[in-house]
Amino acid sequence: MHTSTCMNVPPPSSCGLQKTSYVVGDAITILNQADLKKQCKRIKTLNPGGPDSGIRAEGDGRYNNPLYSGVGKTPFQPATQSTYIICENVTKSKKIIAVNTQNKLCKKASTIRATGQEVRCPYHPGKCTATIAPEDSIGDEKEQPDNVLQSYLRREYTSATLLQMETVQL
Repeated sequence: MHTSTCMNVPPPSSCGLQKTSYVVGDAITILNQADLKKQCKRIKTLNPGGPDSGIRAEGDGRYNNPLYSGVGKTPFQPATQSTYIICENVTKSKKIIAVNTQNKLCKKASTIRATGQEVRCPYHPGKCTATIAPEDSIGDEKEQPDNVLQSYLRREYTSATLLQMETVQL
């Protein structure tokens, strides 16, 4: 953005950025998954136990709102978005090998609810941006690594190779 401003290029509008993200979002996701797969293959070759042994890794989750910020204000978790990242512990660079994002926000459902219709995310017709239901727990540090590891194993292994993992809860 700063470079564009220095070149006297007007900044894009927020709706223009949103439209662009709809167009390129799937392509970026595919490129990212291909890059993660490439990183994992490289790490497996560097693994001291050999390519078929488990990869030492650690994970941590982050939320758009601190989970403690809703104390006394709401009986529910205040976070509506989370990201859980798993990094390898084989190399000094600690590359990211798997990512899981969860989102409870869905503008389409909000629009449908405003008309008086009952709708349930993420199962309603049309494009739902929510990946979990609003009543589901977003702060489950046991479930998130399990989801990340299952997608990792489906992507990386044809046989059930065990991935050793150490969950870091900060």
